[in-house]
Amino acid sequence: MRSYVMRRVLAAVPVVVGITIVTFALAKAMPGDPFSSILSPGVNAASLLHMRYERGLLDPLPVQYYNWLVQLLHGNLGTSFQMAAPVTKVISQRIGTTLSLDLMALFIALLATVPLGVISAVRQYSVLDRVLTLISFVGIATPVFFVGLLALKYLALTWTIFPPGGVVTPGVTLPFPQNELDALYHLILPALILAFAQAAGFVRYLRASMLEVVRQDFIRTARSKGLGERVVVYKHALRNAVIPLVTLLGLSLPFLFSGGILIETVFTIPGIAYTLYQGVIARDYPIILGITLILAILTILGNLLADVAYALVDPRIRFD
Repeated sequence: MRSYVMRRVLAAVPVVVGITIVTFALAKAMPGDPFSSILSPGVNAASLLHMRYERGLLDPLPVQYYNWLVQLLHGNLGTSFQMAAPVTKVISQRIGTTLSLDLMALFIALLATVPLGVISAVRQYSVLDRVLTLISFVGIATPVFFVGLLALKYLALTWTIFPPGGVVTPGVTLPFPQNELDALYHLILPALILAFAQAAGFVRYLRASMLEVVRQDFIRTARSKGLGERVVVYKHALRNAVIPLVTLLGLSLPFLFSGGILIETVFTIPGIAYTLYQGVIARDYPIILGITLILAILTILGNLLADVAYALVDPRIRFD
C-alpha cells in the first residue's frame, strides 16, 4: 500500500505542473490585465506601463511562468494584485469556509443517497421509485445556480427561514461555540443546494449498481439460506453495490467546487471559490494560479483516497 501511494504521488507531480501550465496560458489569453481597468486622472499610459513592468507583466510568457514556478518552489504563491496580500494568506483565510461548505454538502448527499438509492432499487418501478427517479432527473438537469436563486428568493428572502448570505450575522459578535453554530446556520442552505445536485447523480448510480448486484448468484444463495431481506440487502448487496460510488466520491470534489463557485457567488460566501471568481474578473493571475494549484492537489488527493477506499470496501482488491 505504501509503495502504491508513493507511486501515485510521484505520478501526480507532472500532472499538477501540466495543470498550472494550461491554467497560466488560459489566464494570459484573457483580454486585458489587472491594470487595464484603472481609470484615474492621475494615471496615464506611462504610469500603467510602469505598473506592468514592476509586476513583471511585460516579460515573455515563458519567463513569467518560470518566475512564478521559482517562487512556488520557495513556498511563495505571489501577491494578489486585487487584495495586495500574499496569496497563501488569502487562501488560508478562506479555504476553511469552502471546505466546510463542500464537506457538509457531501455528508448530506451521502446521508440521502444510501437509503434512497436502496429503496429505489428494491422497489423497482413502484410509485416511490418513479418519484425518486423524477426528482433525480430534475436535480441532474437543473443548474445549481438556478436552484440557488430560487432558494434565496423564497427560503431566505420571502419566508426568512434561512439567512440570505454570508457566513456570520452582520454586526453580531458571538463567543464560541455560538459563533460556530451561527456559521453552520448560514451554510446549511447553500450546502443543501449543493447536496441536492450531488445526491441526484449518486442515487441514480447506486440504484443501477444495486439492480445489477441483487440479480447475482450470491444474493440468491443468501436468500436461500434463510437470511432476512434486510441482511441480504444492506450487508451483502449494498457493500458490493457501493463500490462504483467510491469512484464518484473521488470525482465529487471538482463538481462541488464548480458548483460552489456559483453558490458562493449567489450567497456572497467569502470562500476560495468566490475568491477565484473575483480573481478571474479582475485578471488577478496570482490568485487564479494559486487557487487552481490548491484545487488540483485536492482533486488528486481525493482520487487517491478513493482508490485506497476500494481496499476498505472490497477486500478482494489489493495494491502491489
